Amino acid sequence: MFIDPVGQMQFLEDRYLGPNGFLPAGGSKVKFVTGRPGSGKSAFLAELGRRARTLGYQVSYVDARTAELGAVDDLYRAIVQPVDLHPVLDRLCRRVIVEQGADPAALSSGANSPGRTTFVEWSVQQGRPVEIVRREVKMQLERLIFKDPHLDRVFSLAVLQLAAAQMGALELSPEDRVTLDRWFRGVKLDARERRTVHLRLNVDRSNARLILRSWLHLLRLVGIPGHVVTVDNFDVVLNADPAAAGSRRRFTRARREDIYEVLRQFIDEIDQVEGLLLVLSGRDDLFNDSVAGLRSYPALWMRVQNEVLADPTSGQVNRFLDIIDLDHLWQLAGAQALEQVAAAQFSDMVESLPQAVREQLQENVRAEVVRALQKRDLSVSPVQRVVQAVKELARRQAE
Repeated sequence: MFIDPVGQMQFLEDRYLGPNGFLPAGGSKVKFVTGRPGSGKSAFLAELGRRARTLGYQVSYVDARTAELGAVDDLYRAIVQPVDLHPVLDRLCRRVIVEQGADPAALSSGANSPGRTTFVEWSVQQGRPVEIVRREVKMQLERLIFKDPHLDRVFSLAVLQLAAAQMGALELSPEDRVTLDRWFRGVKLDARERRTVHLRLNVDRSNARLILRSWLHLLRLVGIPGHVVTVDNFDVVLNADPAAAGSRRRFTRARREDIYEVLRQFIDEIDQVEGLLLVLSGRDDLFNDSVAGLRSYPALWMRVQNEVLADPTSGQVNRFLDIIDLDHLWQLAGAQALEQVAAAQFSDMVESLPQAVREQLQENVRAEVVRALQKRDLSVSPVQRVVQAVKELARRQAE
């Protein structure tokens, strides 16, 4: 059960992801989530991804502990790696079928699905000449994809071949399909491999931005509102000692600044992409450390620092902030929100206990919540202290 402190997640859904939100209107945004250990950063990203999927978005989860992010093409690969390309191609093919005057549902075996009846095969069954159908499909795909000025030509050619093959208008070997899919994911192919599918270039630093823009435009072209990318554990870039955070990777200053520069460039060009929400999470050191954190790279820090902060004592929060501070949100939410966290932790256990025991446990939980709020230990979030306390209560009860 996800607890939404002071409605921040609902705000993101309404203002950014919803039908009348910023992303469906073509906007894009980069945001950060921070907080002490145990404040719920990973849970926040997971809930954001779940809601985005429910609303029809493409969603990618990236773990910064394992992903390479030191160049723009690395970021592109991290974003598209979890993507399943087939549903997007299926939507594109369905659009072509509709524009051909046919009903996709009429294809009894399910048009556009690998191993099933293709649109061309179905059209031939209806008495149409195969060459004419193939030519019309290719021409329609060219109008939609290859001649769209918002799509990179190399990207368009790759998509056109995959879509045409899926509709039965082009013969592609299984090896060529794999080659095109690998190219889309940014795998470096040799010239011979690219030549078999008529692609001149790999995805690299010189064209990764254009390919990403093309991908986002294609999503909107087929009716998908955008792409939500969540990057967890971004504070791994602070690690000079890789063993400190369970990571095998060590970040020198130069390597860290390469990553910060990629983000800086990405933020500067965010108005040139459509329907992208990039959310990166990291513990509060990422924002407070002036030696290795974002503050150490002024060109990036000046673009992400929060400019309009509400008075901490006012009980208000500026939900538009680019840095979402979960510690601040939990502080504003107060004891009631922490009681919800505690109740969610052992709700299954409580249901099986007698009424008198349940009432006693509830009183114990309230006492633990009060202690968590009063404790001045700043090393962990009060959320984590409550969760640990509830687990201890459950252990004692089991004994």
